[in-house]
Amino acid sequence: MSVGQDVTRGKRDIPWRQDIGAGQLKTPGNSRVLPGVDGEQEVRRTSGDVDEPQVRTADLRNAPGGGSQSRGNRTAAPNGDRDATAASQTAANWWKEDAEQTIGTPEKGSYGRSVSPRGEVILSTEILAWVGNEPILAGDFLGRINEAIQPAIGKVPPEELDKQRWLLMERMLPNAIEAKMVYLDFTRQMQREQIESVRANVYKQFDEKQMPRMVEQAKLRSPAELEAQLRSYGSSLDTVRRSFFEQVAAREIIRRSSEDDREVTHDQLLEFYEAHLGEYEYPAKAKWEHLMARFSQFKSKREAKKAIAAMGNAVLEGAKLEVVARRSSQGPLASDGGQFDWTTRGSLASSVLDEAIFSFPVGELSPILEDEEGFHIIRVIARQDAGRTSFLDAQSGIRDKIKEERRDAKVKEYLEKLKRETYVWNRFEEEQRGKP
Repeated sequence: MSVGQDVTRGKRDIPWRQDIGAGQLKTPGNSRVLPGVDGEQEVRRTSGDVDEPQVRTADLRNAPGGGSQSRGNRTAAPNGDRDATAASQTAANWWKEDAEQTIGTPEKGSYGRSVSPRGEVILSTEILAWVGNEPILAGDFLGRINEAIQPAIGKVPPEELDKQRWLLMERMLPNAIEAKMVYLDFTRQMQREQIESVRANVYKQFDEKQMPRMVEQAKLRSPAELEAQLRSYGSSLDTVRRSFFEQVAAREIIRRSSEDDREVTHDQLLEFYEAHLGEYEYPAKAKWEHLMARFSQFKSKREAKKAIAAMGNAVLEGAKLEVVARRSSQGPLASDGGQFDWTTRGSLASSVLDEAIFSFPVGELSPILEDEEGFHIIRVIARQDAGRTSFLDAQSGIRDKIKEERRDAKVKEYLEKLKRETYVWNRFEEEQRGKP
């Protein structure tokens, strides 16, 4: 939503209550549904309502505390069903993503209006949630969703695409709500001057680094074209810039809230190692080279065997195996010189080859081998037996894991506290409650 844009309450939009200040109820509680409000109330957001701080780490570290959130935490979804799924996933730890990964680059054909399965038009200004006195709009998601489902347009009935839009918005909304709570906490805890300083710094970063990247990714020529593209589906550079700021600020506040200077003791390291022994076991693996005469490429087995023998003799006479493979082999990696990187025991479809690479001496050319597909010659380049990473070698990684678990626990505790203190209305949850 652009700065200065009015949002007028529609038939399903819910106005905020007068006792909600800066996103926090005067009497915190678990309330999730706004009471009825008499009359039509217009909600106007002006440039004065949406001060977006530019984030400078030093400013954040000097702040009393708080959290930052983005106007719609989005998960990048490049293309296809896999991408639409990625776009909809509710990542448990959204704050671990880079901020730039959560703001989408619009593709041509993205729209800010879609028809819902209910026959309603999905407007970019449609309110999906209230977090404190901050709305989360459909427009915060539609650009990225339309980008994610772009490959399906024209192949899937429009009504199915509309159902997917609603489904993806519903799945993406919880992360956006959580992030918005953090951002509101950030604005409560920071001084206005600090917010302005942080905002100026982040906007500068966005304009110098992120915007040129978005222009390039969208295959456009200028920021002006990017602005036009964003506006074609109800967004704008101001909106994206503001979202980027909220993402950066939220992640820094999350980082600050999760700081834990406690030492990890030797006993704690050992206890973790012994409880996760299976994670430190590794199978036997080998690097190897391969020549093949595939039965399907010859009139008879005799001709196939003659061909594999010629390849093997060429190597024995001094030719490089990878050169022979590129020239004559019919193996799956012949074009790569028959070179196989680390292969674990039991991972090959051919039991003959699997047995060979873990039994023949390293560096020696094998005799001719036969399986149902053809004749083979292999040479093992390197091999490592199965085993277990020692406690000594695993200590560093274990220490990092324990510290990460502690940080995650502190973040979750902080977020739970915000959830208890922040008013939230979720359109989809409300509709579920209204069902018989």
